[in-house]
Amino acid sequence: MAKRTSTIVIDDLTGAELGDDAVTVTFALEGNAYEIDLAPDTAADLREALEPFIGAARETGRAGRGTATSSAPTGEQSAARAWLVEQGIDVPSRGRLSAELLERYRAR
Repeated sequence: MAKRTSTIVIDDLTGAELGDDAVTVTFALEGNAYEIDLAPDTAADLREALEPFIGAARETGRAGRGTATSSAPTGEQSAARAWLVEQGIDVPSRGRLSAELLERYRAR
């Protein structure tokens, strides 16, 4: 039996379906890191809107992507894993899910 999984990226701002040109923009504000999927022109608009603030700000170093895990209850881990798989998101079949994956599940 063959199985094909497709992932469709949706513009988080407009709700429009994006093709292969989808852009994921990562940014941080007040200690919280954010990630948003946008069309290229919308991503450019976001960068342009932030430009005056970034130009006036002090750089504190590069924000890194952590591999933090969550202490979510086992039941939530299982439910999150099942939902993420249904969405076509690659998740480990065993072990704890990362905080990022749990956040995606909770934001559904």
